[in-house]
Parts: sequence; structure tokens; C-alpha cells
Amino acid sequence: MELKNVLLIGGSGFVGGWIASCLSQRGVRVTIATRHRDNTKKLIMLPTVDMVEANVHDAGALVALMQDQDAVINLVGVLHDNDSRLPYGKGFAAAHVDLPR
Repeated sequence: MELKNVLLIGGSGFVGGWIASCLSQRGVRVTIATRHRDNTKKLIMLPTVDMVEANVHDAGALVALMQDQDAVINLVGVLHDNDSRLPYGKGFAAAHVDLPR
């Protein structure tokens, strides 16, 4: 299967930037969903990369983003959460449990 369109969720960080760069060099159209488009200036310069400001925890927004994509790569990561009453907090659960479902 030839990849023409790839969606990166959580792709504006170090790993996502590297993946986006590699895919862009191969002519793949990359859409990166991000919470803050202004924080992704280095990726906007890649020729086949589109930055889309979106809430990936909104099912409707996520479905719309996945339209016409050949692959979706989930790089969303929460390293620290402030809710110490749980084994992991709500932010961690949203990113690593609920979103992949």
C-alpha cells in the first residue's frame, strides 16, 4: 500500500517532527493535528505538511481529520498529571486510554 496522506495526532513534538520530516521528504502529504498552531512554526515550513488546530478528544473533529487519510499515527503523550488520587490522572487517561479507543 502506498501512503499518500498521513495524519499525525500529537505530531508537533520531537518525535512527530522527525516523522513528519521523513514523510515529507518522500512526498507524503502530512496533516498534523495540534492544539496550538502557533507553536509549530518549524513544521509549517515542510513542503507537504499541513498544521490543523483541532481537539482530538472531540470524536467529530477526529472523524473529520481522518477523512481521506491512508494512515493515522497517534503520538499523543502525557508525561505528568496533577491528579495524585488515581494511579494516573484524567489527562493521562484521556490521552492514553480514551483516545486510542
